[in-house]
Amino acid sequence: MVKSMQPVDIYLIRGLAREAVHWGEFRQLLEKEKFCNSITCLDLPGAGRFHQLSSPLTISAIASFLLTQVDSSSNHPKVIISISLGSMVAVEMGLQKPELFSKIYVMNTSFSNLSPFYHRLQLNGFKQLFRIALSKKLETREREVLKMVSQRPELWDSLLPAFVQAAERRPFSPLNLLRQLWAAATYKIPSHSPDCPIVVMNSLGDQMVHSSCSEQLAQHWGLKQYTHPTAGHDIAIDQPEWIIETILSDRE
Repeated sequence: MVKSMQPVDIYLIRGLAREAVHWGEFRQLLEKEKFCNSITCLDLPGAGRFHQLSSPLTISAIASFLLTQVDSSSNHPKVIISISLGSMVAVEMGLQKPELFSKIYVMNTSFSNLSPFYHRLQLNGFKQLFRIALSKKLETREREVLKMVSQRPELWDSLLPAFVQAAERRPFSPLNLLRQLWAAATYKIPSHSPDCPIVVMNSLGDQMVHSSCSEQLAQHWGLKQYTHPTAGHDIAIDQPEWIIETILSDRE
C-alpha cells in the first residue's frame, strides 16, 4: 500500500515560458502527502531563477541543463512530474539518465513525429498566443495566459497577483519564447522509451494541445494513461487534487 512505500524526491518541470511559481496550490498539496520526501522545482534555462540565460534550441540541451540540478546523492527514489514542454524535457532526461528516476509523469505533451502541428498547438492556442504577444500590461498578458490554459475562471483572480509579480521580477524574454517554441516544435519522440516507467496524463478540456497528442504517446510506447474529463491544459491549476489522487492510485 502507499503508506508503506518509501517516500520519494519529486522534481517538478513546467512548460512554455512558465516557472516554479506557476505550480500554484499543487506544490503545497504535494508537500502534505506522506509519499513526498522533498520537492524541487526545476526552472528551465531562460525562466524563473535562470531568466537571464538564453534558452537552448534543443530539448536535449534543456534536459542536460536540468540534470545538473538533480541531487544524485539522495537515496530516495526520484520522480518527475511535468507538463507540456516540460514533459518533453522530462522524457529526454529519462533517456539521458534513466538510472536516476523511478518514474516520470507527463501531462498534456506532444511530439512532432506523432501528432500534426495543428493538434500540438490548436487554433485557439494560436489566437491566444497572438493576443498575449500584443499585450503590453503584465496583468492583461497573464490573464490571457490563464484563459488559454485553464477552464476554471473562478480561480484566476487569486492566481494573478503572484503570476504578475513573478513576471515583473523574473521576466521571460520574447526571444526565449521563440527559442523554446523552436525546441518544442522540432523535438521528435525517440525510437525507444526511457528505461524507467512513464505515466501519461491528459485532459479533454485542453484548448491548447489536443488531448489526442497524449493518447498517441501512450499508444506508441504502450504506456499507462489517465484522463481528466474537463480540466484545461494546465491540469495542475484546474485539478491539482486529481493529479495527486492519480499518483496515489498509480503507486498502489
